[in-house]
Amino acid sequence: MTCGIYRIYHKGTGKSYIGQSHNVEGRIRGHLKYLRNNTHVNIHLQRAFNLHGESSFEAQIVEVCEPSELTEKEQFWIDTALYYAGVYNLALIAGPGRKGVKASLETRQKQSKA
Repeated sequence: MTCGIYRIYHKGTGKSYIGQSHNVEGRIRGHLKYLRNNTHVNIHLQRAFNLHGESSFEAQIVEVCEPSELTEKEQFWIDTALYYAGVYNLALIAGPGRKGVKASLETRQKQSKA
């Protein structure tokens, strides 16, 4: 299990999806599973994957770091990727994600209306 920052990138354009995980290998496997099943939550990455095919993408660990450094390092890599080729990330501010975080009643109502 590797703690660090990973990217899934389009080999032709260099555009990347950047993420952080305490278990990078497992997280990448999860992303690929969702992409292959056409169920990935990131519609931009999913559409590119569907259009160009799996062989056009590569996943890699870009930096190994301590858990306390994950968000800082992820932000660096998002900023770097944005500068050079762009990102598929929906959020441009790094963070541990929303897993386990319950949305407020107001947010859930807005999502329901949408």
